[in-house]
Amino acid sequence: MAPRPHLERWLPALLWVFSTTGCAGVRPAGHHEAATDAGGEETGSGAQASEPAQPRSLQPVPLWKDGKPAGEIDLAHPHDARIVVLDLGEDWVPYLFTERSRPDEELVPQSYRATYLALARGEFPHDHHGARARKDRYLELYGILPTLTLLRTRFREAISQDCATKVDLEPLKQYERLLPYVDNGKAQRDSSQFLAVERRLRQAMEKQGVDSPSKLDASRLGAADKAALKKYETIAPTALLIRAAQARLACEGFYPPESRVHRRRA
Repeated sequence: MAPRPHLERWLPALLWVFSTTGCAGVRPAGHHEAATDAGGEETGSGAQASEPAQPRSLQPVPLWKDGKPAGEIDLAHPHDARIVVLDLGEDWVPYLFTERSRPDEELVPQSYRATYLALARGEFPHDHHGARARKDRYLELYGILPTLTLLRTRFREAISQDCATKVDLEPLKQYERLLPYVDNGKAQRDSSQFLAVERRLRQAMEKQGVDSPSKLDASRLGAADKAALKKYETIAPTALLIRAAQARLACEGFYPPESRVHRRRA
């Protein structure tokens, strides 16, 4: 996966002007305006005929201002300092891994450039770099930004899951408490306690023919089941909140769906 030299072709860039003033003379290529001076405006075919032809842009890029296209400029020539150049090409790498700054400079190969680009595309090279990166879902934490193509793929995958309609999010909407940090040991004990209470109440629900603990007739419950119901009412909001969050994360591929630990903190 050797890096590809760019002698004549440069990646597209998106330009954004943060200044609220004019474009400092930058005009769309191919647009001709009548020359003006302090005394007035020249008119007539003579003035137009004397206007020099616009030179061909060597490195044209679109210019955006206030969220709208505003022409283009040539990066091969100096431009307004208020213009910020953003390279959104698939071959962008941090400056550390660039191989030259201008087309006329000698190319200096960077050994990690190909690896960086592969990881940015969501690929894993068959070496120790790929093996280590495969263990992590998002490499942004390590300074490797995904390409726009990879981001587009992620967005499409998230939409295709349709998790908003598959997962019951009511526990998330109704929760009004704070959820503090707890260590893994306590989280597992809390989870085991909730599962035990939930199993007991399911048996009581079957006997009474109801489909929710809230519909149980407490007057028909024994002492143990009454205690279980009271405990359920105390711990269920938090447990169901975490269960709903885990279900949503599992649907989107962030959480192992087979896990049964309802409240775990790393």
